[in-house]
Amino acid sequence: MTAVTGSVLTANQWNTHVRDNLLELGAAKAISSGQLIVSTGANAVAARTPATQAVQATEQTTSVTYTDLTTFGPTVTCDTGSAAMVFVAATIASSTVAGYVQAGYEVSGATSLSAPAGPIINFRCDVAAANQQFRISAIDFNAGLTPGSNTFTMKYSVSTGNTGSFATRSILVVPF
Repeated sequence: MTAVTGSVLTANQWNTHVRDNLLELGAAKAISSGQLIVSTGANAVAARTPATQAVQATEQTTSVTYTDLTTFGPTVTCDTGSAAMVFVAATIASSTVAGYVQAGYEVSGATSLSAPAGPIINFRCDVAAANQQFRISAIDFNAGLTPGSNTFTMKYSVSTGNTGSFATRSILVVPF
């Protein structure tokens, strides 16, 4: 539609060419505070809501494969496109010298990725650090997601003969 001086727009023309275009702007897509506006394709945007959770409990595992701790998680569910930025952090300790303590995440829902789904927190204990706590974090840009509702859950493992301690565990997912 081309505007012409002196012409009158009908309600249908206004709604089709002005209102409907304004409803495609980012401000119209965000329906709650804290949302991010992301591009979903050429000339298309969507609102995404970051999600975070923390678990304060200190717990241990001797599992050499990725597992849950007694207090599950942390875990978050959010709608994603094909990518998300995933932040994981934990205060960790290893009971043995040269032992490894690891934390990562798995994805379930629209996407199915076993832990570790991306880079992991990986700590190798040296002689001076047995049973000492360290705060470690990792960031992953995961571009292998299936768009939809995805659940991100932290998982934990250690090297053979080791006991790993995990506290103040947290996960933050920023969906794209």
